[in-house]
Amino acid sequence: MVKLCLFFFVFLFSLPLFAQASDDYSTVSVGDTVRIETNDGNIFIGKIVEKDNSNLRLITFSQIDIKVPAAIIVSVENVSRQIVENVYMYADPNNTRLFFSPTARTLSKGNGYFSIYQIFFPSAGYGFTNYISLSGGISLVPGTVFQLVYFNPKVRLFQTDLWAAALGLHTFFVASGSEGEAFASGVVTYGNEKSALTAGIFAPLTSETVGVMFGGEVRVGKRIKLLSENWYIFDDTVMLSAGVRFFGQKLAADLGFFYFTQAGISGFPFLPWIGFAYNF
Repeated sequence: MVKLCLFFFVFLFSLPLFAQASDDYSTVSVGDTVRIETNDGNIFIGKIVEKDNSNLRLITFSQIDIKVPAAIIVSVENVSRQIVENVYMYADPNNTRLFFSPTARTLSKGNGYFSIYQIFFPSAGYGFTNYISLSGGISLVPGTVFQLVYFNPKVRLFQTDLWAAALGLHTFFVASGSEGEAFASGVVTYGNEKSALTAGIFAPLTSETVGVMFGGEVRVGKRIKLLSENWYIFDDTVMLSAGVRFFGQKLAADLGFFYFTQAGISGFPFLPWIGFAYNF
């Protein structure tokens, strides 16, 4: 079992070695809004008005007509869903998750991420298709051989400009033993790059205790959003949280605080949360 866990962990973390930016624009069409990066470092964002084997012709938001030769294109990304009220909203590279719970959004084919939570819990994820992704990792808590292994396959049911729904399986077990737990989940997200709400239900496969999660995200700047992730477990456990995410094109950093209503903690009652994610 330990060898299988290590293989899975190394496999996920080696995926970026095989990932390359694509200059194939066969997946975008006339009418799509795209983000094009060229080999001299320039970035163009606009709507495709003409497409052939040699060039992509765009009209930018400033109504500038640009023809980009295919020979200098490094990557083409469809960003139609990031246009909100005729404004291009920088994508949150970690929008498949709130703090640690999943949203219903899935990774696109060939995209992935590295992340680390609370210093000791690294993970990686990869989108094998636009509908199926896999994430997982192993804890690195010093001073113990009882490290936690976790993985999460996720399947997109549908995704539109405003709605997304997904099913998942969340498995946790101790690498040096047989103890473990698995949860099935169903998650729905409503919203866009400006704001969104996510609700989910999580049911353990080996018990009758069910948990529900309700969270949200609100953009307060081009690269800053507020997050909240809140849980109710049907044994009367309630967990509330709030925080902020800072993000660039590939990197996202979260700072949050969690509060457990049943914990009865004296003094400072909030558990700090720190997370980082790098997307490729």
